[in-house]
This record gives sequence, structure tokens and C-alpha cells, in this order.
Amino acid sequence: MGKVDKNKRYIIIDDIFTTGSTVLAAVECLKKNGAKHVEIAVIARHGRPKL
Repeated sequence: MGKVDKNKRYIIIDDIFTTGSTVLAAVECLKKNGAKHVEIAVIARHGRPKL
């Protein structure tokens, strides 16, 4: 991962959201590296994940 600028906003776009594990791992990684603003956009959802 490159440098994370804590003053920028980050958006994660996931094509298919099934369990949420990929999105949550990406959010965790960004936050761990200093990101303060992370948003998620999902194109399609499969099932009903428990978050």
C-alpha cells in the first residue's frame, strides 16, 4: 500500500458484496495506516451479511 494521507477521503468500490470481509479488510488497512475518512460503495449485494 502506498502512503495514506489522513486529510483525504477514500472510497472503496466493491462490485459484489457477499460476506463483507474484503471491504472490511480494506477499511481496516486504510484506517490502520492513518485514514480518517473511508466510505464504501457497493454495486450489488448477495445474501444478507451480518456486519
